[in-house]
Order: sequence, then C-alpha cells, then structure tokens
Amino acid sequence: KAVGYAQDGDCNTAITKLNAYLQKFQYYALEANYYLANCYYDKGDKDKALQSYTYVIDQGSSNYLEECLVVAATINYNKKGYSTA
Repeated sequence: KAVGYAQDGDCNTAITKLNAYLQKFQYYALEANYYLANCYYDKGDKDKALQSYTYVIDQGSSNYLEECLVVAATINYNKKGYSTA
C-alpha cells in the first residue's frame, strides 16, 4: 500500500508509510527505498533522496539501478561532489 501512495503522487503519506515499513521489514527494502527516494526528491529533500538512491545503488543490479545512478550523480554534481558524481 505504501508504494501505491508514491505511485499516486501522495508523497507525504508515502514517506510516512515507507519509513514505517522499513523500520519493521526489509523484504522489499529495495523497492521501498526507490519510491522513498523519488518522493524525497520531488519534495526537494535531496539529501534524504540521495540516501535512499544510494541504498538502491548499493544493492547492485535491479530495474531501478540506472535511474538511481543518474539521479544520484545529478544530486552529487549539483552539491559540487564532483568525485562522487
């Protein structure tokens, strides 16, 4: 259900629900962090978005990897973290 809120654009609810999920479970942590990152990014919280994007990247190959790499690199570049970008 938490992912559904993110998919519907209700990021305030999604962030609350996804964080609650991640505190209790890790089974779908990759997907949860992907949607959490996108919501944080959409709300302008680039630091928290970067944390979740980095989690997804660190898990290796997935359907979300390429997008997360691009967005994380963009965030790092804009923060002048050129070596990380």
